[in-house]
Amino acid sequence: MDLDHVEETLRLLAPDIDIAAIAPRPVPPMHHAFRGETRRIVLESLRKAAGPRSTTTTQLTDCVMRERGLNLNDSKLCRTMSQRQGACLNHWKRERGVIRSMPGP
Repeated sequence: MDLDHVEETLRLLAPDIDIAAIAPRPVPPMHHAFRGETRRIVLESLRKAAGPRSTTTTQLTDCVMRERGLNLNDSKLCRTMSQRQGACLNHWKRERGVIRSMPGP
């Protein structure tokens, strides 16, 4: 009957266990994208660009936020998403060799 309850089962197996010390599962991060969603949006935006210097990271960030339905007026979120776009671009530049950066004006 004690095995029906998780806490009681833990106490049976380890009588000196502190149940309060067991942390709950972490909450998933806010604004979590589906696997490959950001990559798809970034690469699609680069493919649609008029030329090599026509797309900046700020424009890519705006595009990703619009596609995912995020608030463009939230400056903290814009900064976070900009960092994520930078990481995505660096990955495709360093690891995959698919894109390259060019000096701007």
